[in-house]
Amino acid sequence: MTIHGSVTVVENVGSSLVQNFQQPPAYHLESAVPATRVLSVDAVRRQPSLLLRAQQERIDFVGRTAELQRLHDWCKAEGPASVLLLHGQGGQGKSRLAAQFAAESRRNEWTVLQARHGLDQASTAALVDTPMDLVASPGSQGLLCVVDYAERWSRQDLIAFLNDCTSQRGKVRVLLIARPASRWWQSVHQHNRNLGIPDDRMGLSPLTAEIDRASLFHHARGHFANALGVPPAGTSGPGVDLSGAGFSTVLAVHMAALAEVDAARLGKQAPRNRSDISEYLLGREYEHWEKLQEGGRVTIPPTVFAQTVFTATLTGALSYEDGVRALTRAAIESNEHHGQVLKDHALVYPSGRPSTVLEPLYPDPLGEDFIALLLPDTAAETSPFADSWAIKAPDRLLLGTERSPGLDAAPWTRRTLITLIETAQRWEHVSSGHLEPLLTSHPELVQRAGSAALTALVRIPWLPLEVLDAFEAKLPFRDAEVDAASAEIACHLAPYRLARADDVAHASIHAGLAMRMDNAGRFAEAVEAIDRALPLQAELVGRDPAHLPQLARYLDWAGIMYSRTGQEARALDATQRAVDHYRTLIAAGRTTFRRQLGYALANLGARSIAPEERLAAAQEAVDIARELTGDNPTLDDVELSGSLANLGLALQDLGRHDEALTVLRESASIRRLQAARRFGYYAPHLHSALTALAEQLTAMGHPLEALETIRENISVLTTLAQTNPEAFGRHLAAAKAALRSLERSGQPPSQLLEPLTD
Repeated sequence: MTIHGSVTVVENVGSSLVQNFQQPPAYHLESAVPATRVLSVDAVRRQPSLLLRAQQERIDFVGRTAELQRLHDWCKAEGPASVLLLHGQGGQGKSRLAAQFAAESRRNEWTVLQARHGLDQASTAALVDTPMDLVASPGSQGLLCVVDYAERWSRQDLIAFLNDCTSQRGKVRVLLIARPASRWWQSVHQHNRNLGIPDDRMGLSPLTAEIDRASLFHHARGHFANALGVPPAGTSGPGVDLSGAGFSTVLAVHMAALAEVDAARLGKQAPRNRSDISEYLLGREYEHWEKLQEGGRVTIPPTVFAQTVFTATLTGALSYEDGVRALTRAAIESNEHHGQVLKDHALVYPSGRPSTVLEPLYPDPLGEDFIALLLPDTAAETSPFADSWAIKAPDRLLLGTERSPGLDAAPWTRRTLITLIETAQRWEHVSSGHLEPLLTSHPELVQRAGSAALTALVRIPWLPLEVLDAFEAKLPFRDAEVDAASAEIACHLAPYRLARADDVAHASIHAGLAMRMDNAGRFAEAVEAIDRALPLQAELVGRDPAHLPQLARYLDWAGIMYSRTGQEARALDATQRAVDHYRTLIAAGRTTFRRQLGYALANLGARSIAPEERLAAAQEAVDIARELTGDNPTLDDVELSGSLANLGLALQDLGRHDEALTVLRESASIRRLQAARRFGYYAPHLHSALTALAEQLTAMGHPLEALETIRENISVLTTLAQTNPEAFGRHLAAAKAALRSLERSGQPPSQLLEPLTD
């Protein structure tokens, strides 16, 4: 049992863990890829952006030969289960490649399913109530599950889905599609490795590296001309300079081609740069809304249509009831009943299911451009679509209004945050005017975007480092959903912080980075950071003994980090020095450090020292903890249970099994009470206590109680491993192996019951 002390505060996790643990599976599966919507020439002339949707497949699939071959080779490879991440920036053609691969796989007699997160209500196929019933069809080659927007799933839900998929019989392949392949993927990869599931990732480089941009443009222009019913433009070059960074994606080149063909058809001047192209295509949406209102097809004016599309692009498709709530929260400026607004919107942006409304504007980058253009830019020429209503609309959706206060469980919160962060990467005024205020005033809300989106903050070129610095400082010390992002942000900020800080602060910056790395499972980097902190802090103590408490604290942390990386001699030395420093402080009359001494002694009791020395350290830690807890053994800032656990293990090593069992039962009882109160904080410690108790029960010949204890431990670990597979995946596997062994023989191998060391 390792004890960090009061610093191990897992904020904002407990309630979500309990809530998710009690909810039904947070995903659904569809038995087919959505059918292509048949579009007439008149339809695409009215609304040209329809031609850009990946599922329309209006342009022949070209290139990506090597990528397709690799996907097919992955499917054919030996082994029952495998996971592959397909990643690349928005507009690069990930969804189109996945659709082509899925279609070819069906022709090759694979059963192909598409998974959507439970909060993603945009679905075009019948839902299957029992996901475990979805298996490969009889006689098929295997089961291929496709997950788009995988980075938008919570880690807990994504891992639960992977567990369900890989537990199916036969050949199973899971294709994850995401924009980034950052630390969120490392977490999933670690989970797969813990369970022995092969995985890999495939970055999608720009197709413009395989086929030159002019060729892509000409190819797309010909298909768009045919779709719009106009003569092909011949071999003339594009009217826009495609060499800039704005045209590095397939989608951007296609948008340019579509705008040129449509403008020529209407006798208009074609737009010449990336932002003007988006503005042109979105202007055509406005014209369509105007004609619908003039013809009496809809009741709402274009301004309200724009506000509704803006809202839908931020929230994603919702149920009817949630759609009404979203429009109410956004405070769209319409006298019409919101139900009528939703009907008008669905006429132009229909959902594949009658039970959902507010279908977003696709493709995603075009929708993000629409958000940016509707938000006024005070530092540049305002777009013709800018609407002062939009300035506070994201805040109203996320925070609520007086008439419609914010709701913690709003189903659109995560998607809205992710969309804002993605948009801010390409539009500076979205970052400065809308994302930055949220980061500053509501950091706890922004955390709900999850690690993948928060990691993207470091890629926003105009986000001031001082804003990111203040935001990172408000992130919880530990939260499994954002630990990976917290470490990435802290690493990104370290040079900035060190450059601005004086010598006194340098040690704390390195130590803080070490703890972020440790929480994220980046243990080697944690050691590097703490090794930079310790000599700096020791130098400060040499100048002024007032810095000694912080040195003792860092040494205690260092002992934990060294132990994690197998450096037991260094771990013992650091922990012993921490104990010695705390004793020095207490001897000087600073008795408030008895609590910290207890933490360090408890950690010393877990080091590689003689059993008698471990017993003495653990017993002293227990005595201090009992003194400080008084009549309340479950106090948060005193580690009585952890100290008892280490005492029990020391007694166990000395062969004093009856005494060991007594204190281990007490330790587990305290942890149960604490976990019932704050599951997210105490569940890891409850697991450790249950592991030690189960091992002792087994050793003493109490198999029935041991079985129940292991089952309880598995229940706790199932939730923890879904949230943080790096830390808990192998412990869950070990507990299940111990259970199987005990059920078969009554005596599980002791090595299967691994105590938690973090």
